[in-house]
Amino acid sequence: MSNSDENDSDESEPTGRCPVCPDHPDLEGLLDRDVEFRGCITCFGLFVHADALSQYVCNAVGDEDAVTAYDDLLVTALKKQGGPSKRVCPVCEEPMRRLGFGEAPFMILDRCENGHGLWLDKRELKKVVRTCRAQTAVLGLMPPPGREEDDDSVD
Repeated sequence: MSNSDENDSDESEPTGRCPVCPDHPDLEGLLDRDVEFRGCITCFGLFVHADALSQYVCNAVGDEDAVTAYDDLLVTALKKQGGPSKRVCPVCEEPMRRLGFGEAPFMILDRCENGHGLWLDKRELKKVVRTCRAQTAVLGLMPPPGREEDDDSVD
């Protein structure tokens, strides 16, 4: 018998309804690049803890320097955090905050102020990876990104 509370992670699994599709049942668990997400099977949005997203970026880019780039982008975004989002956290059901992330591409993510995670709309996961890959070059951590791989994992 498996119990999700017995996972080796220090965060309990996010539960709850999709913040975009209020009539949708609980978010579904999924694993991509050895990172756990909760996703909506209607709008294809994803809910993920910030640390797990960092690990996903590292795994997707294939370079530990991508974590440095992600952290740099996240710190910058948190300093300029926007106003309240119309979306609520699937875990605590409190309103999330808008978070401008990256520059090329720039995206608005929704972040739980209680630290439960980030909501990524469809295709934003690819944009986060692309932005972090580009940021590694900006920070001088690795050569500019090439088109060597297209991130078609979770979409």
